[in-house]
Amino acid sequence: MREDLPRISEIPFDSDRKLMSTLHVIDGEKVLYVKGAADVLINRITSSDEEKAVITQRVAELSEKGLRILAFAEKKIRQRYRMSRGRGRMSLSVLLL
Repeated sequence: MREDLPRISEIPFDSDRKLMSTLHVIDGEKVLYVKGAADVLINRITSSDEEKAVITQRVAELSEKGLRILAFAEKKIRQRYRMSRGRGRMSLSVLLL
């Protein structure tokens, strides 16, 4: 799998960001994958308020059961992209809880 999805850069998980980001080349395109705390990632995606409300409700339901929730998002990247630890917004293609 690593040969099929080569990782070209990474920002490791840290407790301040509560996120981990990896940059890959897939079919000639750069794709950024982000995983981390759902409550942090939800504030960085570009979904509608209604979609965010549904996600937030589901996270709350799972958290009440004592589950630790991770969320995942992806963004296709323009060619000249430099990874940083900034607080940019994510164009959400996939979000898993």
